[in-house]
Amino acid sequence: MYCLVIFTFHIVVARENHKDRDCLFVAMLSHGDEEGIYGVDYPIGYEELMAPFKECKSLVGKPKIFLVQVSTISFIMNLTKEMNS
Repeated sequence: MYCLVIFTFHIVVARENHKDRDCLFVAMLSHGDEEGIYGVDYPIGYEELMAPFKECKSLVGKPKIFLVQVSTISFIMNLTKEMNS
């Protein structure tokens, strides 16, 4: 459900009229890897998350900034191993 909510939110925001805005800034924090962001129900790829904004006519020619911070399970496990050594 989590990824479905994120993706639905992105589509709704991308369909808004942004003519009075100078740029788009999206910040997302979650677990993930090089492929995408993990959700409760399924992962979403980065390109899939950005696609609705690429098609938004009122954002053409405006900066679009995506700040994505993901933590990986392997990084957390390695950090835990180092702390326990």
